[in-house]
Amino acid sequence: AYKNYRDATTLDNTLTRAKVQMAVIVRGSHAWQEAIDGLQKIASEVPDYAPTYRELAETYHAWAQTATTIEDYNARNKQAVEFYKQYMDRTDYSVDSRIRYADFLVFAGDYDELQVQARELAELEDVNPKVLRYLGYSAYENEQYQESKDALDRMFTRMEQERIIPRDYLHLGMADIKLA
Repeated sequence: AYKNYRDATTLDNTLTRAKVQMAVIVRGSHAWQEAIDGLQKIASEVPDYAPTYRELAETYHAWAQTATTIEDYNARNKQAVEFYKQYMDRTDYSVDSRIRYADFLVFAGDYDELQVQARELAELEDVNPKVLRYLGYSAYENEQYQESKDALDRMFTRMEQERIIPRDYLHLGMADIKLA
């Protein structure tokens, strides 16, 4: 695929998507800095092409998973959040995009912004139960234990059993302890 994208950009250097996809392939080989450099170059050349910022966010997040220190992990995920926010600013703020943004906020530990996003998403009818998870997590981290318990209890009733993760039980249990 890389060769085909490279050939396409050789024939027509204005194919931004092909350039982004080449950087995604580079990311897949765990050449983090090279992928980031390529994506940032694309972002400087075509600043309104939103997928570049999404891929920068995904690259920083993937790179964070390989961090050997908590400081590196937090710094890379913070960068991921910033780039994903830029992506959303250039697109439509769809529910799916906002849920993925919430994922990045959890990774970065930004529970204040996560609570804002989760509350807004929770107001939508038939919202993804994952939003209730994030509402529960953020409320707990912001010391709003009853709200955390209520959100997680609702999540447990709406989410399929196989999608419930141990961290859900941990947060519910910690909220119960704080309320006791």
